[in-house]
Amino acid sequence: MKIDLTQREYERLLDMLYIAEWVMNACKVEDDPRTEAYKELEQKIFGIFFKSKGKSQRVQSSGFTVPGLVTLRAL
Repeated sequence: MKIDLTQREYERLLDMLYIAEWVMNACKVEDDPRTEAYKELEQKIFGIFFKSKGKSQRVQSSGFTVPGLVTLRAL
């Protein structure tokens, strides 16, 4: 599958991923194995951003600044 996005649409997609991750984990008390598939997909999509910037690494919220809402940090 191929999805064509503008830079702004991609930035909004990253924002949506950040918000979704926050909603899934904001009140989490312990690790939930049901969220693993979502974490893996999130990493894959964030990885596309870093690959386009010449980096290849896993990320988590806070650190590298992505235009818009999301900030990312390499793990």
